Amino acid sequence: MERDAMKLEKWFTQKIEEFKGDIEFRTEEVILEITERIVELMKKENINRTELAKRLRVKKPFISKLLNGNPNMTLKTMVSLSMALDYDLNISFNRKPSMSVVADSSLHVSRIEWENPHSGLLALSQEGSNEALSLAA
Repeated sequence: MERDAMKLEKWFTQKIEEFKGDIEFRTEEVILEITERIVELMKKENINRTELAKRLRVKKPFISKLLNGNPNMTLKTMVSLSMALDYDLNISFNRKPSMSVVADSSLHVSRIEWENPHSGLLALSQEGSNEALSLAA
């Protein structure tokens, strides 16, 4: 059973890598990031869907549609949401991080992952260890 889970995880990881350059895949990623951030801010500010709808002067189903990943979220809608939540909307274009690892034989890195691709932080961890090394790229 564990072996099947490992195969599935490997397959899933490969599929994600294959689609990373796909515009539709990246669009869905951005939509998910935006909606997760909106929900996070709503919780932080103690604003429910009904209150947000009232602030935007829209019906509650519109808010549900937005928070369920509406692919037609316009820039105007995002600005309206930020104003309703009393936050500034910042959109930035960041160069994709490039990665190269140079290691000698005494370094046995079993896992390399971006802690946050947008921040440029890279985490290196060694198998069987709870310690990780973070590097700024």
